[in-house]
Amino acid sequence: MWRHALVSLGAWLLALLAMLSIYLLAWTPLSNGMQRLARFMILGLPGYFGWSPDPQGWLAHWIQGAEALLGYGLMGAAFLLGLMLLARLMLELVLMGAVQRHVLRRYPALSDRVQRPWRVDLRDLVGNVSTLVIGSLICLCIPVVGGLLMIALNAYLNVRGLVNDAFDGVASEAL
Repeated sequence: MWRHALVSLGAWLLALLAMLSIYLLAWTPLSNGMQRLARFMILGLPGYFGWSPDPQGWLAHWIQGAEALLGYGLMGAAFLLGLMLLARLMLELVLMGAVQRHVLRRYPALSDRVQRPWRVDLRDLVGNVSTLVIGSLICLCIPVVGGLLMIALNAYLNVRGLVNDAFDGVASEAL
């Protein structure tokens, strides 16, 4: 039991180190890209509707600050999203096999029923990851409670992934 918790913690730490190294190695291109995206979100989208601020006005100073703040916010959101995706993939690949072996050792009568092709596992993984990405982006678009909804979505997907792998081949797909 403790071994699985340590493996999970190790997977999260490894994912954190991987994301930190990605950000250290590619800080300049990532930062430039997010700043351009922030500039487009603040000036580009309203510009399509005919609005452009006076470069000498007081609003231009606020817009520059908002661009910088939004750029760093996008960097943080991309870091968190990448960390969650990477940790989720690592846990799916590393921990789920160990959990299933532990369950089969405890319930040996189930060992003859656990047979699934690798395509089903790939389908489940792609489904969970796409739900995580699309759901997280939708949650981040909701003001005030979006962060809480994203945490609840991640908790739900983690439990759903664990339950699916624990009952892999034991229960029918209808459950």
